[in-house]
Amino acid sequence: MRLKKHRRSKEAMDLDITSLLDILVILLVFLLNSYSASEFKFEPVSNIELAPSDSQKMGLLVPTIQVNKFKDIYLENKKVGSLKRGVASVNSLEEKLTEIKKENEENLTKITNKAMLADRKKKLEMVNIVMDKSLAYEDLDRIMTIAGNSGHTKFKFIVQTLH
Repeated sequence: MRLKKHRRSKEAMDLDITSLLDILVILLVFLLNSYSASEFKFEPVSNIELAPSDSQKMGLLVPTIQVNKFKDIYLENKKVGSLKRGVASVNSLEEKLTEIKKENEENLTKITNKAMLADRKKKLEMVNIVMDKSLAYEDLDRIMTIAGNSGHTKFKFIVQTLH
């Protein structure tokens, strides 16, 4: 008596990669969301040495405050005061930041594109801060307080990249 051997048919295996594609799409969305094609460029004032950092993301379309090692304060590359001369010399920084925020708020009324409007509203409260690495934390705290009083409550610190 002979036993029949059953041969298994050679069928192509189906592999369900739906979950893998979902993960790839989510990764792609996060990567595209964090990508910025434009670059922020600024000219540092004299006598300023930036602190090093690995991060390279910089704020766009927001005012930039710079403080050099002599504690001179610059807003958009124009000297507006000094941290070493007392309260009166930093009031002009707060006034100018308040003016910038008011102008930006007025410009928002002209924007009709909802996506652009949402993006600009996020940046309305933002300010870039560039400080010499030799300055004390109290100096940074004072600048942040002044900016906060003028309505700029989100900060980006511009530092030098490590190579």
